[in-house]
Amino acid sequence: MSGRSPHARDLFESRELYAGEWTTGIGIDPTSGTQDGERIYSAEYLRLRKNVSLGFSATLPMKHQGESNRVEERIGELFKRERTLVVGGQQRTCAVEPVNSGALLASVLPVGPKIAGTRVRWILLSPAVFPEIRSDEPRIIRAHPGGWLPNWIDPENGEILLRGGDISRRPNEGRSTWRERVRRESRIGGKLIAARVPKPVPITGWSERLHLANEDASLVAQLGLRADHGPRATHLAVPAGAVYYFACDSESAARALAGALNWHGESDGAQILRRRSTLLGEKGFGLGVCGTWKFLSETETAR
Repeated sequence: MSGRSPHARDLFESRELYAGEWTTGIGIDPTSGTQDGERIYSAEYLRLRKNVSLGFSATLPMKHQGESNRVEERIGELFKRERTLVVGGQQRTCAVEPVNSGALLASVLPVGPKIAGTRVRWILLSPAVFPEIRSDEPRIIRAHPGGWLPNWIDPENGEILLRGGDISRRPNEGRSTWRERVRRESRIGGKLIAARVPKPVPITGWSERLHLANEDASLVAQLGLRADHGPRATHLAVPAGAVYYFACDSESAARALAGALNWHGESDGAQILRRRSTLLGEKGFGLGVCGTWKFLSETETAR
């Protein structure tokens, strides 16, 4: 991220980490529980190499007795006795262990350097979903194509729509008050001038709430739950590894942009503060980190 080439020991080919493993499945008739005589499919799974492991971190910050300025980590209460967890569609059993979240994040996710100059590049560390937005004049909502283009970029001229200044929500500040205060902040001066975006990745999900609708429709309404059952709508997400290049009006604007896009904001990386995916940010989508960039001609001249 600082403009230097990574060390060879930090680079891996995919075959060094995992192998592809294909399996064949058949469609099941939900009524009879037998093959439906129509569908057959194949799916690829990852078989990790020896001494390679896959993990994730999770947090559960909760307000203490509703006080927004007193937030406590409570995820440990879910695992007071049981130290295992079933994860993923293949129902794999994983071990759970407490960690220092601040130290863990800084050791796993790259922390963006201090920006010098007016050029910023943003690298996605997790997929991001930028949906198409339809115009809604009464609500002052402009149309936006989404797709590969972040919804916080003006589709007509590439200008950055994000706000600078103090945009964090303050203790005891209401949501509407916070949003109105952010709207009064000035936009970060700069434009998106280039992007390298690989093929999109499909993101979907599954709902198992049909039994609620069948057994007790009033319970669904009372709890405010969705009673649909089956696959969620599929989104095409910009994949991790996509790179966006910005040119800002000043160095201060470049630093403000980095603070708005870095997953750790302007902090040292102790916690996740920014998720720049329009959808699914609460699930870890839209994490990114910023660095600087140079034109190829400038790089060759430096050599």
